[in-house]
Amino acid sequence: MKKLIVAILVIALLGLLLFDIYVLTFQKHSNCIEEEINQKQKDVSIFQNQILSYIYENELLDIADCELYKEETPFRLFDIIANEPVLVLRFSEFNCNACVDFLTNQIKENFVDYLTNPKIVLIYDSETMRLPQNIFEKPVFLTQKKNLLGLPMEKFNTPFMFILDKDMKAEQFFVPEMAMPELTNKYLTIIKRRYFKKK
Repeated sequence: MKKLIVAILVIALLGLLLFDIYVLTFQKHSNCIEEEINQKQKDVSIFQNQILSYIYENELLDIADCELYKEETPFRLFDIIANEPVLVLRFSEFNCNACVDFLTNQIKENFVDYLTNPKIVLIYDSETMRLPQNIFEKPVFLTQKKNLLGLPMEKFNTPFMFILDKDMKAEQFFVPEMAMPELTNKYLTIIKRRYFKKK
């Protein structure tokens, strides 16, 4: 009889121990998930506030008719965009490589004719007027001036894009975020539908 009582107590204690381990593990796991969700919500909130701030600061600002160089030949920006709206991608040698790669990959995924499409204009500033090898895979307009266009966003070390037409105002301004590629894809889908329809 004593052996049966001892066996029942041992089983009960093991059961309680297993239950405690399960509760502690589940609770810890649950807290981690909750923390990840909270952090993601904070990140999204910060990004939304930043992107809105960037848009409000840069949208519809006048763009300077600056001089750019393509393969050492000078061009005026207005002459590049005079015929129809273009999507301008603005890069700098100070941008992180991952940010540049992210944006160019997003463009390539959304525009199969990226390499040959003259309506996709890349502007890159470099103090040496040189490009890192194979960074864009298509001709790029170069400048030595970091604040060439006159947009507040040029002071930040992140790529951005906008639509530019003969009115010389930044329209549909957008700053891509690597953590949220779906937003960049949505933006490019809308831009493609509005400005890149085949005639």
